[in-house]
Amino acid sequence: MKGFIFDLKSEGNTIKILLKNKKEEKMINEKFPPYFYLKKYDKAIESMPEIVEVKKEKKEGKELYKVIVDNAGSVIKLRKDLEEFEPMEANIPHVYRFLIDNNLYASRTYEYNEKGEFKEIKDEEVYLKMASFDLEVYNKEGMPNPEKDPILMISYCDEKESIVFHWSKSKGSEKEMILDFLSKLKKEKVDVLTGYNSSGFDLPYLKKRCSVLGIELDLSKDGSPVQIKKGAFSTKADIFGLLHFDSYDGVAFLSKIGAMNIPKKDLEAVYKEMFGKEKLDVEPWKIWKMWEQEGKELETLIQYNKEDAIAAYEIAKELLPLYIEISKLVGLPIYEVTKMSTSQMVEWVLIREAVQRKMIIPNTPNEREVKKRMMNGIEGAFVKQPERGLHERIAVCDFRSLYPSLIIAYNIDKTTYNKPCKDYNISPKGHKFCKKPIGLIPKMLKEFIEKRIEIKKEMKKYKKGTPEYKFYYYRQWALKIIANSSYGYMVYARAKWYSREAGESVTSWAREKIHYTIKKAEEKGFEVLYSDTDSVFLKLGNKTKEDVFKFINEINSELPEGMELEFEGYFPRGIFVSGKEGKKAVKKKYALIREDGGLEIKGFELVRRDWSNIAKETQRKVIKAILEEGNPEKAKKIVKKIINDIRERKIDLKEFIIYTQIKRKIDNYEQQAPHVKAAKKLIKAGYKVKVGTILEYVIVQGSGSISDRAIPIQLIGNKKYDANYYIENQVLPAVMKIIREVGITEDELKYKSKQEGLNKWF
Repeated sequence: MKGFIFDLKSEGNTIKILLKNKKEEKMINEKFPPYFYLKKYDKAIESMPEIVEVKKEKKEGKELYKVIVDNAGSVIKLRKDLEEFEPMEANIPHVYRFLIDNNLYASRTYEYNEKGEFKEIKDEEVYLKMASFDLEVYNKEGMPNPEKDPILMISYCDEKESIVFHWSKSKGSEKEMILDFLSKLKKEKVDVLTGYNSSGFDLPYLKKRCSVLGIELDLSKDGSPVQIKKGAFSTKADIFGLLHFDSYDGVAFLSKIGAMNIPKKDLEAVYKEMFGKEKLDVEPWKIWKMWEQEGKELETLIQYNKEDAIAAYEIAKELLPLYIEISKLVGLPIYEVTKMSTSQMVEWVLIREAVQRKMIIPNTPNEREVKKRMMNGIEGAFVKQPERGLHERIAVCDFRSLYPSLIIAYNIDKTTYNKPCKDYNISPKGHKFCKKPIGLIPKMLKEFIEKRIEIKKEMKKYKKGTPEYKFYYYRQWALKIIANSSYGYMVYARAKWYSREAGESVTSWAREKIHYTIKKAEEKGFEVLYSDTDSVFLKLGNKTKEDVFKFINEINSELPEGMELEFEGYFPRGIFVSGKEGKKAVKKKYALIREDGGLEIKGFELVRRDWSNIAKETQRKVIKAILEEGNPEKAKKIVKKIINDIRERKIDLKEFIIYTQIKRKIDNYEQQAPHVKAAKKLIKAGYKVKVGTILEYVIVQGSGSISDRAIPIQLIGNKKYDANYYIENQVLPAVMKIIREVGITEDELKYKSKQEGLNKWF
């Protein structure tokens, strides 16, 4: 059979493999004895009942003892029992070990023959039947309790249809509805079940309700139960043969790596950001009422539930291909890579390479070592702070993938550091790295970067948006994510191949390159406005873009192979702001306007959740006005009008909502900040607030402190926002740091003129 490795499972000393293609699937059982290594040995060990055999094996010229055991669970037990013998490679899961030792990659296509051999063939697109779902539950008391609060409806969406299973007081039952939904999943032979925050809420809630109602939640391909695994920061659902992919986790992952920047990550906001589409929104506290009232209210709720599933499906459809490509690179099942950080992805790529080289895989550091590493910081990148104010005719140049290219150029790696060899690269810090053989991370980077260049060339052959284009797009993106995470892994305190010496050598070489570039730019007559890590901002003055290109070519002719300074863009105008009253602007706090009128904004409140929309929108309008025309008066008029509209209550209440996430239990907050007081008001009103809840509140008119006047939007009623608070604490702070750079005072914004601001008090 020809197919891709979709899922794997460890059972004793057997690996269960699910091989799939578009039309069929095959369950394969492969005997694979679990094992680990010991540095030390005592013959008495062999009498332990879990141990099948002990063999001597050489790695890196050292003699180790390979301990083969009866089942995967015994590895976990024995690595503790035999701690004095220094276990090695004892924390590699049985399934991972099978794939790595046999050089098999999940999500890649193989021909599986009668002899039980996997032969890799030309990579093909992975086809998976995906469906999304979403629950609406009875929530009269705020946060629902699955022990007693029923599921009211379950929406289902796939590539062909979107439907809602529901019941009411007068028709059907919750149990019948759930059984109908589960029957639909089986009938459609769904491979991927997705939702939005479905790991954290929908699936655990469904599982609990099934338990309460005596329903078997039969979703796996082998009859095994749905496992809900709670981690330190997230919850995951493990279902053999059915991939549960929470599209919220995908959004959170992209936000963490900087590929997506959305302050509020609810379904409505993400759907609009990704697709420009609006969906029906229902206030959560109204759900139980709408269901009880039936009629049109129930119809609206059903439509809302359906649109939730549609939105979740469309988001997952965009994100899942990326995880499939990451799975092919890392070699582990899609489900496993959806749980990983980028550093973990890098590590499993390195482990594969280390096994091929017959290297000893270092143990994961203990907590004591982790803390020691974290205490020993590394000097970072060079930053040349800019002059505050408005600047014109700016060219931005940056080094393409600076850190990865340095790692490759100088073979920077833990495995090459200070080892005996003929020739070294010596970093500005004095650390020595062998020029040969190539290290683990440099080898991975070189391969990934070269592959990405080839794929991007191939991608250009197809029209944007076509299936072929998307196939290559996601592949190059997966390569970029892992490659760009290599330096972060190198200095990650929990990394197996952590190296402080390697990390600080990378940053020292980076500082050397950027200093040299600045020096050369100044010699050529450019004014270097700003520089940070891998970029330089050049003020052209009387120079042209052609002069910039000539300068870039000269720099590139002197760089090591693989390193390149690139022209990032030309910006007619930019503004840099200071943190407080001071001569220099602060780093990463600026706004530039492109020739096409688009804005590039770094470090302002536009992307912060704890600022109201009225503050963010005012700031955006001010930035655009100043940069488009270089005319501060236009910006001043915008702010004065908005302040006046706030005072006269011409602006909708929703523009004043402040969003804040609860990051710990309410009782653990020492300071009674506005969001804490708002949360307590919600709890008192019968709502459940937990860690991770995003509060929506408004500061209203009245007596007492600001915290006392922080009212959750659910309880706002007829209360009015505090105009003065939003002017003084939101709008003005958001714009003053920008507008003061062009000579406008706060009094000019509040009053008709500077003089009036003084006369007001006389």
